[in-house]
Amino acid sequence: MKKIIALSQKGGTGKTFLADEVIHSLDRTNIPWAFYDLDVQGGSQHETTDNASAEIAVIDTPGRIDENTISYIEDADLIILPTRAGSSEVPALENIRSLIQEYAPDTPVVLVLNGWNQYLNAKSFADYLLQSKHPNETLISMPQGEAVPKATALKMSVSEVAPRSRVGSKVRHFTNSVRQLLQLPQEPELPYNPQPRKEL
Repeated sequence: MKKIIALSQKGGTGKTFLADEVIHSLDRTNIPWAFYDLDVQGGSQHETTDNASAEIAVIDTPGRIDENTISYIEDADLIILPTRAGSSEVPALENIRSLIQEYAPDTPVVLVLNGWNQYLNAKSFADYLLQSKHPNETLISMPQGEAVPKATALKMSVSEVAPRSRVGSKVRHFTNSVRQLLQLPQEPELPYNPQPRKEL
């Protein structure tokens, strides 16, 4: 069984949202999974599910560094590492990145910049991630979008609620990146199809 670890030193980074999206992707392609919700803050669309026939285990870890963090890192076949733009995010992100480089430098990491927008702060943060990228990291930006809270409320994937939106397309790109790194078959990507805005 391959283990995907969703990891962050702090809450509010979108860690649970990304773990949920991976499970939705596995569901859509009938890949047996297990899910372990270790984050006491809750918020997951899925309940802890132990499955003896699972091919993939998704583990949503607590939003902090604790005595188990190094074990999570060492046991992972892939690490999902979310962050948000802002200088206050850097210390927490770099703490986790340094632990990964020390204890699992060859483990694939999907580093996701959640809530990305066109503002200068987000662009500067994206530049910082590109400049500091480690060889085992795949960088993905996840834009803001109304479909995210809507999908959460419906307990559905953003890819299903708004498949041709910008955020829906990026979610599919994220899950396909995870799948590729784990050598799973890809899901078909759906084209971004923006709807014309109504003028007031």
